[in-house]
Amino acid sequence: MENYEYFEKGYERIWQNFRFSFRMYQANVVFQRRLCVEILEELKRLNQEYFYYYGVSTVRLYRYYSEMVEKNYEQIK
Repeated sequence: MENYEYFEKGYERIWQNFRFSFRMYQANVVFQRRLCVEILEELKRLNQEYFYYYGVSTVRLYRYYSEMVEKNYEQIK
């Protein structure tokens, strides 16, 4: 699909918000963990919405961005 950039921008927006918030919460591990869980849920919801409304599977983008969030989660454990 030539408009795949539209879907990628949705994931990138969530990732950039995550990076900013993760730095803001660097002094509070509990908030960082909670942020990771909430972002993973938001990524999952976005993946489902894109499939439901547009009929486009964005599983590859979902996995890529969720793995990056999970790596951050593992670092704070």
